[in-house]
Amino acid sequence: MIVLYETAAGFALFKVKDEGKLSDVEMVRLIAFDKFDNTSEALEAVAKLLEGTPGKGLRKFLKANCQGETLAVADSKLGNIIKEKLVL
Repeated sequence: MIVLYETAAGFALFKVKDEGKLSDVEMVRLIAFDKFDNTSEALEAVAKLLEGTPGKGLRKFLKANCQGETLAVADSKLGNIIKEKLVL
C-alpha cells in the first residue's frame, strides 16, 4: 500500500511495509516526493485539494509512482475522485 501525504513543500508518497502497523513510523519509507516549484504552484495545488479534485501535477505524480499499487488517501472525497478519474 502507498500513502499520499500532502505537505506545504509538495506531495509525498510512502510505501507501507506492514499494513497492520501503519502507526509505526519504522514501517513506512518515502518512495517519491514532488516538490512545488513556487508558492503559486503550492497555492493552486491546495485550492484543488480543497475542491476535492486532484490538480494536473498531482495526477501526473500519482500516475508516475502508483501503477499497480493500492493508494491510501486521508480525504475520502479526494480518494473517490482519484479512484474514478485515475486508473492506477
